[in-house]
Amino acid sequence: MRLIGAGSLAYLIVAAFVMSGSARSNQRPLNVHDGQEIFRFDTFGDEQLWTNVLRMHDVLPTVPPSTALAVGLKVDVEALPPAVIAALKAGKVDLNDPAVTLDLLRLNAVVGVKGTFNDFKQLT
Repeated sequence: MRLIGAGSLAYLIVAAFVMSGSARSNQRPLNVHDGQEIFRFDTFGDEQLWTNVLRMHDVLPTVPPSTALAVGLKVDVEALPPAVIAALKAGKVDLNDPAVTLDLLRLNAVVGVKGTFNDFKQLT
């Protein structure tokens, strides 16, 4: 009886493997950009934790970029417009001003953090 159970399990595993391979062949091949997109933009359904429980939208407007960077947040420089990059290089951006953190969120340049803003440009 155990042999039949093991055989059935092996059959199901092979069938699942074959079906997943045939389904994958109809899609474009994965590349490194897919992983970057998931890392940058997928919320994994935890928006309620960050907003309703931890209320990050109340905290982030008070955090200067220097503090955010010090605790591990990263900025994707490629998401910044050329004028902002030039201002950063020239030292004309005040990294101790919390308003700059909101600007980075508006530009969608903070890796792993997505800000939503209302009509009054407030983080919601």
